[in-house]
Amino acid sequence: MEHNTPEMHELIFKITKAKKNDDLFYQNWKAKIGNKSNLSIPVRGETRILRKQIRYRLFRIRDEVLKQKSAAEYDCGLRKWMELQFAQGITWENFTFIWDVSATDPLRIVEAMEWDGQVIQDKNTGRRYCDPPAFTNQG
Repeated sequence: MEHNTPEMHELIFKITKAKKNDDLFYQNWKAKIGNKSNLSIPVRGETRILRKQIRYRLFRIRDEVLKQKSAAEYDCGLRKWMELQFAQGITWENFTFIWDVSATDPLRIVEAMEWDGQVIQDKNTGRRYCDPPAFTNQG
């Protein structure tokens, strides 16, 4: 299935709108707090929800590729969209190991060094993790 589908057009529209709303929220938040740099940046709420949905679909697509299961209901052009971004060494087998989707643009592939979300250190264990979840090595 090609990436130029009505479902992909709708998804692109939703993400564009969510990013715009999140940016507006951030600008308003920044205007209210001024230069108080000790506050953490608010979560990109609408984009985060769509990103979670996209990752869910990508896990189903990966399962389809690896186990020859049908995941057509989750694809709707998303598989081809992502595959068009595959660079050398990027495969479905290494989704969440080598690559994941951007925190700010969930239809864009990023590698660990390009991560545009936050990296948080757990105070109890000292381990670091991505927020929103990425590079989670889920099987």
